[in-house]
Amino acid sequence: MTNSALTREGFNEAVLKRLTWILEEVARAKNERETAGLRFGYGKAGVDTQMIVGAVDDNDWQYLQVTEWLYKRNDLKRVYYSGFEPIAHTPLEKRKACPSSREHRLYQCSFLIQNYGFKTDSLAKVVDDEGFLTDTDPKLALAEANNDMFPLDLNTATYFEIVQIPRVGPLTAKKILAARKIFKINYSADLERVVGAKLTQSIRRYVDLGDKKLKDF
Repeated sequence: MTNSALTREGFNEAVLKRLTWILEEVARAKNERETAGLRFGYGKAGVDTQMIVGAVDDNDWQYLQVTEWLYKRNDLKRVYYSGFEPIAHTPLEKRKACPSSREHRLYQCSFLIQNYGFKTDSLAKVVDDEGFLTDTDPKLALAEANNDMFPLDLNTATYFEIVQIPRVGPLTAKKILAARKIFKINYSADLERVVGAKLTQSIRRYVDLGDKKLKDF
């Protein structure tokens, strides 16, 4: 993501090289802590970074690609987004402010990449032709776009299939995987034992339950 004032070479020099230095320093500090047997010390919290959204002619797809690269290739702990806001008497004072909704949807996608194991390519279905996310919960939009994969049999579905169900996070997915080793999840009552009645009602349309059709009438 560059503009005329910041070439790819300049971006690599001004941003990526310095990020690499920070990552190397944190890795060095980690090795020193482990060698000394210390629990605390410099750089233990990891490395974060922040991107300004909407200051140049960018799009969300570019941010998602960079976000995945930062998490998967550089092991960053968190990527933050800050929506651009124009400031009077600066070169970009006439540029429109970035909508807060855009910042919010990028954060949601960032969590899907970092915590849920989604890849950027899997998010392509919720990005428009110009590379922007719609103002919709991306996980819900993905479920609608991949409607053919539902309903899931929770007794055989993989972790990643389960975590794609809207409102189901990693912790809940792991609970389901653990519970099915003890009993079959064939009916709503079985699922309620694992995730509770409220969540069962919310995700019932996405899972294969023997009594689901009866409750739909």
